[in-house]
Amino acid sequence: MIDVQKYILMTMKKEIFGVNNEQNKAARQVLAEMKTKQKDIQDEITSEIQYKMLKKMLSERTDSKQTYISNERYDLAAKEREEESVIKKLMEKLEADLPKQMDETEIRSLINITIKGIDKPNMGLIMKAFKDIKNVDKALVSKIAKEYV
Repeated sequence: MIDVQKYILMTMKKEIFGVNNEQNKAARQVLAEMKTKQKDIQDEITSEIQYKMLKKMLSERTDSKQTYISNERYDLAAKEREEESVIKKLMEKLEADLPKQMDETEIRSLINITIKGIDKPNMGLIMKAFKDIKNVDKALVSKIAKEYV
């Protein structure tokens, strides 16, 4: 299991992020957020939890970047873009350590099995089938399930 916090420190020391000072600042920001969230959780941080944290951070950066662009604040959008880049690199590292996520085809297959023989499938029934499956993106399941209900 890769520890993202240790990886960030290691990469900053080795300057894997290059001599790009903006990427090093972004890495420090991600590290600070992860440490804060770790204190909030007060439990062991697994790769899955780290990945979810990074995914949420990436979503926040993407939203912020879009807001800055729409308000013509390109300087701030560039900062968010750098942080997105760093977060994506970290997520790629973690993905190698995590179990493979179900893809869209596998999700559709399980939904078809779940609703087979049911006249009016509902969202609750479909989501319940995925309740105990850890290696699935529930947002993707929800998006696909809407096509069936």
